[in-house]
Amino acid sequence: DSLWHINYNLYEKARKRYEAHLQISGNINDPILEGERLETAFFAVALELLKPRLDQVDSTNSLNSGKFSGQEQQKFSFNLPNYLNDDVVKELELIRAAKEKKKSPVLLYDRDYKTFLIPQEYKNNARLQNFYLAAAWLNSIFPLNYRDNSCPDCLLDKDDWKINFIAACLIAKDFADSQELKNEWAQIYKTISFFKGLRDSWTYVNYLDGLKNIFGNDFDITNLFAENNLEAENNIEKLRQYLLQKEIISMQGGIDIKTMAGYKLAGLQF
Repeated sequence: DSLWHINYNLYEKARKRYEAHLQISGNINDPILEGERLETAFFAVALELLKPRLDQVDSTNSLNSGKFSGQEQQKFSFNLPNYLNDDVVKELELIRAAKEKKKSPVLLYDRDYKTFLIPQEYKNNARLQNFYLAAAWLNSIFPLNYRDNSCPDCLLDKDDWKINFIAACLIAKDFADSQELKNEWAQIYKTISFFKGLRDSWTYVNYLDGLKNIFGNDFDITNLFAENNLEAENNIEKLRQYLLQKEIISMQGGIDIKTMAGYKLAGLQF
């Protein structure tokens, strides 16, 4: 329930922002607009993974069936907008197949979809299956670094990375703005961390601190990174360098960004 509520609220905020911007500007090639669309698609995938599939609904009202009830099917309902249909449906097919390494239709970098293979002990419970897949998706990387001569194996070229980075900033800001969602997320996070432990990484807090410390408390992501802002590229690079200064402790499960393997995987994980 909590994971659904968090994702649905963040999706709705992202969707309304994107659609309002799209109506004004039209479907132009603009990094801010594309970043807004990516944020919307990211949470749409999570919702599609959480909602019950038809074969996961208990039509016989059996007790302890491991399936969703008809009432839950109505509660966890979600209609994907047409403009997201192609990318999100392709992403869902790759996630549920969990077989190969391919380019993500939503995040636009190569990833190994075998990481979405559902553990055997989860397979008899529809809720656990969906929670597992959604949690794995929410663990996707929004990389800090882009592909260039110093990092030929980084996940994204600079243009796609810029869109991805803007989406990460929007996610961090939207989540930080809702104390209700943060409280609800804390319940999930504390439970998981009790069994799995904490892992040192970049969170929305780091992104928000960077935005505030560099640009002030009244920062506006749209204006900071807009195409018509001559300082946009410089603003993005300032924030990236600030985030790369975060001390990551490998003993606490963090990646070593001094290695190429760690450098290319550095970034926000929701």
